[in-house]
Amino acid sequence: MIDFKYFAGFIDADGSIQAHVQKVKNGDGFYVHPVVSLSQRKFRAQNLEEIADFYDLSVCEESRNPEMVEVRISGDKGRRLLEQIKKHLVIKDELAEYILNLERRVYTQEEVDTIRQIIKTLRKKNVSNKNFPSRKWMAGYIDGDGCIQAYIYRTGSVKSHLTITSWNEAQAGLELIRKSFGGCIIHHGNASRLQISFTPSKVRELYDYFGKHLRIKKDQMILARDYIGNNRHSKRNGATDEQNKKFCDTLATTKSESPKGML
Repeated sequence: MIDFKYFAGFIDADGSIQAHVQKVKNGDGFYVHPVVSLSQRKFRAQNLEEIADFYDLSVCEESRNPEMVEVRISGDKGRRLLEQIKKHLVIKDELAEYILNLERRVYTQEEVDTIRQIIKTLRKKNVSNKNFPSRKWMAGYIDGDGCIQAYIYRTGSVKSHLTITSWNEAQAGLELIRKSFGGCIIHHGNASRLQISFTPSKVRELYDYFGKHLRIKKDQMILARDYIGNNRHSKRNGATDEQNKKFCDTLATTKSESPKGML
């Protein structure tokens, strides 16, 4: 059994919920089927392999980008997945509910056009119906769209933070996390970013809440908790420039490594 709460967060971040339109053979009209697709870089494909194995599917290389792989869960399997995750979704919950409620029948071209327009509208969601993010949803969401960074500031001190990026018109996840854990949302072009600075207490708070449920970014979060959370970066506590640089370099290197022992 896969962890549906975690995968709801991952799909809210890196997944796509769609209605696949198929023309009726030797007749007029169209069938409409639910499709859930997920993509990830090859070296971080463990999540995709897990969900593909669960539904007896294969992970395939994307035709437009050989560095990426994807899995598509469609038809009855896609419907079962949406039934399991819909109550845990934050951004795509209304979209999932709409697609699940589509009748299993033949649709006209006009009806298909209407369905596509409704789906386009439902992809936009900036306010969540939930009051607080669940631990596992937040881990999946950050594994999908989060980034843990550290750098040496011009004063010589270490600055570290969690950044989560989203499309401007789908900020419900960012807003839910910001209301619960603070930070600020920065808008740039069509993207919005929630940035939460890592003070010693904040990085410990975040790790204690969702850290053990992370998969892809768990090693990075542990590094930040152990170094920033224990104030080892502070020059008042004897931190050297070399130690701080090593921490930043190690955190950056960890980004490009496969997660260990997560599955």
